Amino acid sequence: MKKNFSHYPLKQVVTVSCILVFPIVAVAETDQIQSVELNVVNATNKVRQGEPTIVSVYGKEELARYGDTVLSEVLKRLPGVIISESKNKGTVISLRGLGVGYTQILLNGETMPDGFAIDTIAPENIERIEIMRVAGADSSAQGIAGSINVILKKKTSQDQTEVKWRLNQQLGYVDPGLTFSSSGKFGDLAYNLSAVLDRSRTDNNDRIDEYLLQKAAPDPRQAETLLSARQLQQAAQVQRDSLSITPHLNWQINPDQTLSWQGFVNQVYIHQTKQESETTLAGATTDFPSNTSVWNGHLSTARNVLSWERSLENDAKLSLTTGWDYFRRASFFQFWGSDVGGQLLQHRDVSADANENVFKLNGKYLVPAIKDHVLSMGWETSYGKRQEQRTEHDQDAGGNQVLYTNQQYDASMTKLALFAQDEWHLSESWLSYLGLRWEHVSVQSDVAGDFPLTHTDSLLSPIVQTVWKLDAQRQWRFALNRTLKAPTLVNLIPRIIRIDNDNGPLNPDQQGNPVLRAEKSWGLDVAYEQFNAEGSMLSASAYMRKISDVTIDSLSQQANGWLVMPVNNGNAVVMGIELETKFALTAIDASLPKINLHANLNRNWSRVMNVPGPDNVMPDQVKFSANVGMDYQLQAGWTLGGNYAFQTQGLERASAYLYSSQNPQRKLDMYSVWKVNPQTQIRLSVSNLLHQNSRQRADYEDTQIRAGQQIVNASNAVWHLLCEQRF
Repeated sequence: MKKNFSHYPLKQVVTVSCILVFPIVAVAETDQIQSVELNVVNATNKVRQGEPTIVSVYGKEELARYGDTVLSEVLKRLPGVIISESKNKGTVISLRGLGVGYTQILLNGETMPDGFAIDTIAPENIERIEIMRVAGADSSAQGIAGSINVILKKKTSQDQTEVKWRLNQQLGYVDPGLTFSSSGKFGDLAYNLSAVLDRSRTDNNDRIDEYLLQKAAPDPRQAETLLSARQLQQAAQVQRDSLSITPHLNWQINPDQTLSWQGFVNQVYIHQTKQESETTLAGATTDFPSNTSVWNGHLSTARNVLSWERSLENDAKLSLTTGWDYFRRASFFQFWGSDVGGQLLQHRDVSADANENVFKLNGKYLVPAIKDHVLSMGWETSYGKRQEQRTEHDQDAGGNQVLYTNQQYDASMTKLALFAQDEWHLSESWLSYLGLRWEHVSVQSDVAGDFPLTHTDSLLSPIVQTVWKLDAQRQWRFALNRTLKAPTLVNLIPRIIRIDNDNGPLNPDQQGNPVLRAEKSWGLDVAYEQFNAEGSMLSASAYMRKISDVTIDSLSQQANGWLVMPVNNGNAVVMGIELETKFALTAIDASLPKINLHANLNRNWSRVMNVPGPDNVMPDQVKFSANVGMDYQLQAGWTLGGNYAFQTQGLERASAYLYSSQNPQRKLDMYSVWKVNPQTQIRLSVSNLLHQNSRQRADYEDTQIRAGQQIVNASNAVWHLLCEQRF
């Protein structure tokens, strides 16, 4: 049979060929690259092995391997991190496979405002990433599944300037990118400056098939009546421009005092146009079977942190940190709804603004040295103001007003935390960590009569972690902790957000719940770890979380259509296992190729007690995920590698009437790095080489109707060409 290769564009075939011929022109160098990579692995292993808490650290060498421009693409290859898509098509970054909000995302150890998108942080501005399955008492307790701490660049150890030029190719779009970084010293003052300018364009295409059936009454055995069946085609074009600047200054006042400033400024502009057309197979059409929309958004984020540290007698240390966070989101949305013939029926104009300012003052005191103890205590305080306004103006084809709303609220947010922690070396082989944290969060609406709101959460969180070393290479870990998941402002404010078209049980409006309570959890972790001198490691762990007041979406039919609202619904139990390994073939036999292998898998289970089974799992939980990858130094100066990822979510029952599922996801990424000389290297990579379509299915069934919906989303491969030059 003759094979059809027409779906492999000539451009991609040529690019893959370039990957294979890179070594022909590689310069002759020593095996320094392989040595550096092994040193990085060994250093990472030593940090992980020596920490009393369950934390994994990944440096910039590992993060930059594939030349990604989006942080979620970097995170998806890290052990235990799962990237998925929520029901509203937002990116979900999670540990233990749990859904939105169960994994805490930190920037330099501090939380970010509601609405902040982690993908707005440029990967090239990151120094390292810390994955904390169980965080210490000096970190916020709002991470039931764990915490991911993104540390921005701040090292100023050497005078160096680096420039990176980048081209990204996707669906015929070729977009540029530029990164500049410089570090150096002027006497006692050291600096580091990193800036990233980037553009990305993409097309998103969805096909939605849906139906609605009327059940026969009173005899359900009779044939159902088809009320409607339709297919919707959605096409969206998205352009994203961003500028990210990360400055850092460090002043060594004297041998005992330092003063440092860390800044972060991020500007993101997004423009999206979307077209939707409908093919009606049975029954009536939607309200707007042909519609077009335009969305423009501007997101501004700024952070300033000033830190003072002083060393005292007997190894005591005092540190004070003050900071200011600023977040602003301005968006403008236009919607034109038409009938089948293209005749305009309604025009919708929506503008939404959010502004948040947060001021922080934190302190930490490391007490004088006590034999076998490292004891510290401190506090964290913050006060923030957030203002949001949403104005909607709907007109018919004749310009007559159909709807006008002007919703706004001003909220104040106060946080206070006190903590104490002790690293206790009981013996050469036994290390314990004891921590206690009290955390209080209060949210108060400042505008009387306009979304009045008072919400408080408090938690006293004991943390016990211990490491038992069997020998220099093998060890056991145990951990017990208490955490919470506080509701976001969006889920608290009782504001109705209407969908643009086709309201139904599988496409409802959304509303917040002002009486929503925080979810609280007890957690237990156990792990076995083995580290070898050659950089190889093996880890096997298990965990359990018992969650109270778990939040689920409650669906109801109102006079104006279907509505979903978050509610507390009893208890849930989450458990799972995690396996991770990495090793070099040369550690087995020096004559083998210089290949470093790494693999990890996660299996997660859960049960929501008040939801009837089977498949009564936590919302959006990924049941199984696995990564297998390799890095191969083919010859001196040329390294290539790849990573294959698989994950499956399975069937999820949200209530007695509503359930959903998604097809398994498979992704393949590859990269190649050619080191031209010590100052120059070229990196070529491709992500999502398999470009598999995703299929999401949702079904609703009660005593009167049965509805079904399937969404097919086409994905694309993304190519990156990066030239790195040091001066």
